Amino acid sequence: MKVLYKYYSNNFNIIEHLENPAIKLAPTMNFNDPFESTLCEALAIKLSEGLLDFANAQGDTSLIDVYKKIYMDLPKSYGVVSLTENHRNILMWAHYASSHKGVCIGYKHDFIEKNLKFNDIENLLGATNPLPQRVIYDSRRFDINKFNEKTPEEKIPYDFIMEKMLIKSNEWIYEKEHRCIIPFQYGEIIKTHHKPSMKTKNIIYESLKKQSIKQGKRKDEYYFNKLPHMQYNNTTHLLAQQDDVVILKKILPESIDSIYFGCQSDENSIRNTLEKLDRENYSGVKVYKYKISNDTFDINEERLL
Repeated sequence: MKVLYKYYSNNFNIIEHLENPAIKLAPTMNFNDPFESTLCEALAIKLSEGLLDFANAQGDTSLIDVYKKIYMDLPKSYGVVSLTENHRNILMWAHYASSHKGVCIGYKHDFIEKNLKFNDIENLLGATNPLPQRVIYDSRRFDINKFNEKTPEEKIPYDFIMEKMLIKSNEWIYEKEHRCIIPFQYGEIIKTHHKPSMKTKNIIYESLKKQSIKQGKRKDEYYFNKLPHMQYNNTTHLLAQQDDVVILKKILPESIDSIYFGCQSDENSIRNTLEKLDRENYSGVKVYKYKISNDTFDINEERLL
């Protein structure tokens, strides 16, 4: 079983993660790469031009600009789970794990798919692939020649949008990233900051009234109401775009393969985690702690469990 890894800061609550395993569906507009937030404009223009006949038939060529805007904003409807092939990357520990004070968790590659119902998988495959996809590193955001080589039947907007969301600058190649790209509507848990903004409060209030979400056990936690008669509504999208909201997708405990603590991780956190794993009978989860090499610029893991 292939394992991929995710780095977390030292603010990450690993005990809570082990009690109720769930993973964040991150909005692209919050990524540290500014090229991620929207679709490349050149691609959006070319996709919109494919609707020229439709716009002419409607007698309104301004529809092209409308669709260009829709295409550019489509990545905002998807949550991304970013993972990596490497749990031993010194730069990744520095950038994403609080300068080696955090933790890196290994997940079995089907961790999203494993917790989807069969009907969800059937529907989801029409929208995206629940398995992690390898990121492609390039110097260009959009290659017009490759676009023009495709037949009209092959120029499917969704395919280009998914492809764009898997392309990053060559500068990021050290990350060896893989991504799960999931529509926010497949999230299950909503968490807000302890003091959410007035806009977030209003969205939550209206969503509770419409019964599209329900209150969780905690004041800052809510759940999407997946009633059989309910279809996707704007609640998910609105909440996902708020800076003080996190959308989470549940995963199964058995999807957690391994835990790596950074070389500057808190010893109490390590001890509490080991005790938690022992109490909860998390059989098969491997635990390691990194240490700095005395002779080289390397970090080496030591098996704890």
